[in-house]
Amino acid sequence: MEFVSVNPAMVLGPVESADFSASVEAVKQLIDGSMPMAPDLGFAVVDLRDVADLHVRCLEEPGLGGERFLAAGRFMKMIEVGEVLRRGLGDKARKVPTKVMPGWMVSILALFNPAVRSIKAELGKSRHVDASHALNRLGWKTRPEEESILDCANSLIDKGVVKI
Repeated sequence: MEFVSVNPAMVLGPVESADFSASVEAVKQLIDGSMPMAPDLGFAVVDLRDVADLHVRCLEEPGLGGERFLAAGRFMKMIEVGEVLRRGLGDKARKVPTKVMPGWMVSILALFNPAVRSIKAELGKSRHVDASHALNRLGWKTRPEEESILDCANSLIDKGVVKI
């Protein structure tokens, strides 16, 4: 038996139920209006279907013992995710923020909100990642981030998690 690590970034894509990950929560909050401005925060985005595909490739490919694969696509700021939502959802995205939240406002909110406090240190940072090892070794590629974001948003709406 060989041990292989797959380390996913911000996992998005269609959800099957109202029980979903913290990554999806960010998209939900952008759509439902609970995030009136987007914090200057970002993540590398990857689709859950692509993460599953990478796991299968790791299971099927012999000789990967001890290797690590990053499952990640392009780094995107929350405001960019919002732009994708507005372009792709039209009127369904009317509550998606169009402005970045100033740092001083995040600092004030962090005094009262533990979730905001936990992200404060990441504000303004860009953490670009390189998943080329998975491409070179296994032929793995991600689908476009826009597709993952919109599939995630549409499934949240279709499942009634976000009321439009």
